[in-house]
Amino acid sequence: MKIILIFGPQAVGKMTIGEKVGESLGLPLLHNHVTLDAIWPYIGWNERTFELSNQLRMDIFQHISQDTSHPGIVFIFVWGFDLLEDWNYIEEIKSVFDAEDHEIYFVELQASLKERLKKK
Repeated sequence: MKIILIFGPQAVGKMTIGEKVGESLGLPLLHNHVTLDAIWPYIGWNERTFELSNQLRMDIFQHISQDTSHPGIVFIFVWGFDLLEDWNYIEEIKSVFDAEDHEIYFVELQASLKERLKKK
């Protein structure tokens, strides 16, 4: 099982790379807005939206982790290295997959602000 976590700043190409990696390895892609977009239209953008989104993601990770026939997942997100809550979130994700001895790959994407602004 391959667990690939792709992170980086906005507009760095996480979705593009995640799609290519997922296609080449036969893994589904879960990008951070999939769960948010499923919730916010009904309850708005608030703290509860993010709590429910996190809960849904963790449930997906838990299911994948315990399904021995599942190939794994590619998850893309923004990671604020200066935010303790983001570090705690990563530890929570890791704990789900570590519990089943799955390998987790972290891939950080970088690009200059000048390059990222070209996408607009």
